[in-house]
Amino acid sequence: MNIFEIATRKKIKFYFNGTIATEDLWDLKLNDLDMIYRHLCSKQEETSEKSLLKENKKDEILEIQIKIVTHIFEEQMKEAEKREKLKEFKERNQKLMGIIASKQDTELQNKSIDELMTMMKEE
Repeated sequence: MNIFEIATRKKIKFYFNGTIATEDLWDLKLNDLDMIYRHLCSKQEETSEKSLLKENKKDEILEIQIKIVTHIFEEQMKEAEKREKLKEFKERNQKLMGIIASKQDTELQNKSIDELMTMMKEE
């Protein structure tokens, strides 16, 4: 079963300035997600009792919470990288358009007066 389906079926909540729903995690900043992740991991360490005699039962909800926060963090990182690449692409194209315009101006400035007059008469 998908972790988000489990989260909605079990109505999993997260603690961040009170209680928030799973879908609210998408609105958080990376630092906030990291803070939640660290809290969940420390909680997981506290609850996991290490023993050779007892069966180590892991908290299923806690594991799902960690997987969800990790997934959302990774997706937001990918989206941030895409935004940064798009920004760089647009900046590069703006620079190229400026260079093209400058070269066109230089080309026009190098034409003779007669050539410029002829160009003005053309449609």
